[in-house]
Amino acid sequence: MTNTKEKTEIVPVIIQTKDIGRLIYTIRGKQVMLDHDLAALYGFDKVFQYIEDHAESEQKIFFDGQIYDAFSLITSIIQKAQKEIILIDGYVDVDTLNILAKKNTGVDVKIFTYASARLTNTDAANFNAQYPTLTVMKTQVFHDRFIILDGKTAYHIGASIKDAGKKCFGITLLEDPGMVTDLLNRLSTV
Repeated sequence: MTNTKEKTEIVPVIIQTKDIGRLIYTIRGKQVMLDHDLAALYGFDKVFQYIEDHAESEQKIFFDGQIYDAFSLITSIIQKAQKEIILIDGYVDVDTLNILAKKNTGVDVKIFTYASARLTNTDAANFNAQYPTLTVMKTQVFHDRFIILDGKTAYHIGASIKDAGKKCFGITLLEDPGMVTDLLNRLSTV
């Protein structure tokens, strides 16, 4: 049996002394190198890329004002779905749909939200016209917020995704498959 996985090999980079001098900057009297240049010099770029591609933090905390960082992480989570996104969030509105619009083509979205949520039938119809297929269910049985991807992976989110980063909150990957199953079973009774 042959191994078809591509092997990543770190090859030492040969740089002339005169070339290194071009990578050194003087800032406030200190000689420094940019992280990118230092990584390339030592061949770490492949190592850092591998870590970035394969590592997912179990938990991420965002502090007041980290709106873009929170948006960026939530968007990357949404883009992992291949078939379906289930969002449980009592405070859904058009801002939530703007985030969900970043989903992959062909991914269905089911939202479970409070009856008092500021999301109209017109909002859902407009979303469906461009990013099908969205289904909105009204329920009062959940307090916390969750995103479930493809019926397998779930995240617990401490803030409504439309408000992510406005105040301190966290996002946690639920690693126990039983918890995902429990959430899906509870949703089936709504």
